[in-house]
Amino acid sequence: ITVEERTREEIRLSEERYRLITEKIDSIEYDWDLTTDTVHFSEVWHKWFGYSPVSENFLQNVEKRGLIHSDDIQGFLKMAESIRDGKESYGEYSMRLHQRGRGFVWCKTYLTAIRDEDGVQSRAIGIVLDIDKEKREAEKYQLRAERDDLTGLFNKGAIAKQVARLIQTAGRNCAYA
Repeated sequence: ITVEERTREEIRLSEERYRLITEKIDSIEYDWDLTTDTVHFSEVWHKWFGYSPVSENFLQNVEKRGLIHSDDIQGFLKMAESIRDGKESYGEYSMRLHQRGRGFVWCKTYLTAIRDEDGVQSRAIGIVLDIDKEKREAEKYQLRAERDDLTGLFNKGAIAKQVARLIQTAGRNCAYA
């Protein structure tokens, strides 16, 4: 009984340490059951975004829900599907999530697969961090680096990058001036 009580106390302390750490880093944790495609988010999920902390048929419905910005959805799905299908065991992705009353905010998610006793990836655990402030600051500095302070026009380096991007993505019959 003493060993059993000690084990229970160690588990309780471990869970308490985990809870305290996650509270301090202001994050959302989630557990994804890959076999049922159900995600359970921590309580902070509802506080941040106003959505239910349980999401059934997660990958099937993620696009319909409008939670992830349309420009970011395909990249997120590619990462999540590679983990679900067992091609990868870890993924991370920066994306914009819809926060009720605030619009889209930048977040970064980290997702790690957990294997069952047969070696099959059956669950994945993840964390969502709010990186909106950092991302917007970086965008502001990027804009300042690309533009002339006096005229506000793009500088030579920014124009060269845009031209190279256009040429790279252009089809055979495209013309630009």
